Amino acid sequence: MHNPTMLFFQVLFLRSSDPKKKPDLNQIWTTILESRAKGLESDHAYSILDARQVKVNQRLVKLRNPWGEKEWKGDWNDNCPEWPKTSKKRLNTSSTNDGVFWMPWEQMPSFFSSVTICKINANWHEARKRGQFCDFSSTITSVYSLEVPYGAELEIEVFNSGDGDYYSRLKDPDVDLFLILLNSKGYCKGYKHDVDYYITLSTQVSSGKYTIIVGSMSVVNYLVCPSFNLVVHGSRPFDVYDQPSTNEILADAFQTVALKTTNRQDMGGGVSILTFDDNG
Repeated sequence: MHNPTMLFFQVLFLRSSDPKKKPDLNQIWTTILESRAKGLESDHAYSILDARQVKVNQRLVKLRNPWGEKEWKGDWNDNCPEWPKTSKKRLNTSSTNDGVFWMPWEQMPSFFSSVTICKINANWHEARKRGQFCDFSSTITSVYSLEVPYGAELEIEVFNSGDGDYYSRLKDPDVDLFLILLNSKGYCKGYKHDVDYYITLSTQVSSGKYTIIVGSMSVVNYLVCPSFNLVVHGSRPFDVYDQPSTNEILADAFQTVALKTTNRQDMGGGVSILTFDDNG
């Protein structure tokens, strides 16, 4: 349905905007050396070309180094004797140093930190809104009405506008973002939270009216509220409208997120503690 491009990346920050969080320079140094020893470039994006299962318990991914040289030297590299002749021919494995190689899927977490999927589809619909983060006593709009006439697949994203320059993010640190999607009855349809410069909520919705709530846990009593961009993509037509924010809407939203969680601890006397993680 989508035409995805997958990128792996690992960002090793040598400085932090938070004085309480000092980077582990020894761990970063070790990570760089281990990557180089295996033929990988540290702090570098690789693209996924293919993914196959060659044995019952062996999953492989085919990666490409955009620089066109330096390849994986670990298990299942181009010259590895473990390759069955039939599989090596079928998967088009080359011993030339062309930057394309296979490696075990299970070893990916040891050398890469995340996968970014870029969903590109010209037939999808898009809506953009610009708003401001604020403390919870403010009436600045951070709530939006979403009307979906037909069932649709949605990608809802919130970006901290900030500097706009990726390489200036140390001067413009990530913020504590949250995104809540409520249905017409006020129940939580989706929740995302992360300390980053953006968050994404992927969901499938039926026709109806929904509420999108955008905010930041870390923005309290700012004299100048930082701005954000809300971007919604959908497989079917939809509309997004500004909606006035109230303390009641926000309180009810977090309550329904908490009620959705299975992490409930009864304290007795009719008192319960509900906790939820970054995904509700």
